[in-house]
Amino acid sequence: MHTADAANYSIYIHSEPGFVFDETTTGSACFYGRQLSNSIKVGWGESTMIEAERLLLRAALQNPANQRFILLSDSCVPLYNFSYIYNYLMGSSKSFVDSFLDMKEGRYNPRMSSVISMGKWRKASQWIALIRSHAKVVAYDGIVFPVFKKLCKRRPPFDCSKGKQNYVSYYIFLKSF
Repeated sequence: MHTADAANYSIYIHSEPGFVFDETTTGSACFYGRQLSNSIKVGWGESTMIEAERLLLRAALQNPANQRFILLSDSCVPLYNFSYIYNYLMGSSKSFVDSFLDMKEGRYNPRMSSVISMGKWRKASQWIALIRSHAKVVAYDGIVFPVFKKLCKRRPPFDCSKGKQNYVSYYIFLKSF
């Protein structure tokens, strides 16, 4: 970030509620004062991860100068410099989402079929680059996300001592909604 023109980017951070980026927690001043004031507690693999991303997108959409929306984590390391990535994304009219057909048993809940058909079900990385119109769809969706939040739950940890009962427990877990 140090070689990038600050006029070409804005940073929004969703962190653990109460955590503050300052000189005691990071060496990068570009992160100071960039945190959302409405952060939520996030659980890996839970719908709260998506809700946190939606909060970030809503905050970034408030600035009409923001035209591309890139979700990164603290562990993401760009393979190219800022200028290359900036020019590539700004020169494209497309969003970038890495997704694939997910056929693992138990991930798709048939109760979603009226909103998300099995043929449209995909697994995707949460690290995306969206154009403004697509960011609005994700940030303000009131159809898909509520169904996903209600019916898609993280698989319980695998307990080796239960053997095949792990699968039975998971099946019951899905059916209990």
